[in-house]
Amino acid sequence: MITLTKVRQLDLSAATPGRPLYLSAASGLVCLRSFNYVVADDELHLGVFRANSSEPGHLVRLFEGELPDCNADRKKRKADFEALTLLPTFGNYPDGALLALGSGSRPNRRLGALQFDFSFRHSLTR
Repeated sequence: MITLTKVRQLDLSAATPGRPLYLSAASGLVCLRSFNYVVADDELHLGVFRANSSEPGHLVRLFEGELPDCNADRKKRKADFEALTLLPTFGNYPDGALLALGSGSRPNRRLGALQFDFSFRHSLTR
C-alpha cells in the first residue's frame, strides 16, 4: 500500500480570471532543484512552487487563449494535460526542458508544450 504524505497546498499568488487561487486538478509533477513544477489538466499554464516553502506559487503560460469559466464548457475545451516530465540536457538547452502532454482523448487534447526557459522561477520571492 502507498502511504501519502501531504507536502503543501497548491495555492497561487494570482489565478486566471474566474478561477480559484489554487490549482484544482494537478496531473503531473516534476521536482527540480528548489522548485516543484505542476501541470494542471484544466489550465493552460504550468504551476511553479518553491520547494520546502508554503508561500503561494505562480502560473507560467504554456498556451495562448482563455478557457471558459463554466465547468461544462471548460471541460470540453481544456487541453487536459496529464503528464509532465523533465527532459535531460540536449541541443541548445543546457538545463534540459519540461515536457507537458495532453491526454490524447480528443483533437484539442493532443497538445504538448516544451518549457525550456527556467528564468521565470527567479521571479518568486524568497
